[in-house]
Amino acid sequence: ESGTTTLVIGQSGTGKSTMASLYATAALQRGEDVALFLFEERQETFLRRSEGLGMDLRQYHESGRLLLRDFNPNEVSPGEFAQIVQGIIDDGKTRVVVIDSFTGYINSLPQRHKAVQDIQALLKYLARAGVLTMLIVAQHGLLGENMGTDIDVSFLGDTVLFLRLQESEGTLRRTITVVKKRHGPHLMEVQELIIDGTGVQVLPFNPLPDVG
Repeated sequence: ESGTTTLVIGQSGTGKSTMASLYATAALQRGEDVALFLFEERQETFLRRSEGLGMDLRQYHESGRLLLRDFNPNEVSPGEFAQIVQGIIDDGKTRVVVIDSFTGYINSLPQRHKAVQDIQALLKYLARAGVLTMLIVAQHGLLGENMGTDIDVSFLGDTVLFLRLQESEGTLRRTITVVKKRHGPHLMEVQELIIDGTGVQVLPFNPLPDVG
């Protein structure tokens, strides 16, 4: 929903940035402008990966409807970043903001608790402006239990999408669950997230039957 914040949480390889591309593509196709801020990936890498999944974001970037900026987190302070985002929102056109990844941004700053407070203030500003904000949050470790920071940021999200890898009969499969939705019912069923050259699908998760 507009005016809310969505967290996409998962370990490496679960499809977090792909979800960001999906949200951005859907908004652009609706005629909304999008601002996407990269802290762990170069612009060209992001565009090529999206194209590999059938999402042509390059055309929107070239037309100016998709603002795409990559940062070295060490070169921008929380206050400076908030000013950049607010300046973009004040043009009245941008309706979706994506920060990928929020974890890398926070971990690069010396005063992380202060950074979270600044981001919380920015999120409130974006909510009042009716902007949908998406924060990509990386989990570290093989199974992704560690959020990669000693700060719990889950309270920032109105909606939380939890992505993970599950082993089934010797195969790793991506899954997605809506573990929090402040403005509506949760969808606690585990769904399978399929990402391949044909695009992205969400299907019921059916564990493979045991053999033998």
